[in-house]
Amino acid sequence: MPEYAVGEKDMASNILTQLKSIVFWFKVAELVLNIIIIALVTEGGYIAGTSRAFVALGTPYAFIIISSLMIAGLLLDEALSKRITMVLSAIGGLLFVTAGALMIDYWVNWPHLNDLTIGGGILSILLGLLFFGDAAFTHFKA
Repeated sequence: MPEYAVGEKDMASNILTQLKSIVFWFKVAELVLNIIIIALVTEGGYIAGTSRAFVALGTPYAFIIISSLMIAGLLLDEALSKRITMVLSAIGGLLFVTAGALMIDYWVNWPHLNDLTIGGGILSILLGLLFFGDAAFTHFKA
């Protein structure tokens, strides 16, 4: 076994530990669904209104960065505190449910749009529920 500096941990063993962690898989699922939502919304059509577009498109892009950083923190054993993780997950849940509702509302009012818009809206709501589940799991674990 190689020698490490004081406090340094074997990264391979940390990655194996994280692969067994439910929290890690919550983050990976959030990131994957987020990428799918961006693909659906960008191919699905135009969302009118600046504020609608900011929420519907800005939320997924912002949370790709946040989710990626949280996964990197877990893999590097530098995860955020429990409170920050809960707050970010709860905010993500709220924003994704709102973005999904806006996408579905826009699709209902503009029926000529591609069905990818409603698909993105439904997945956004499901991702919001996953974020709420992540926040609840983080709160009640350990």
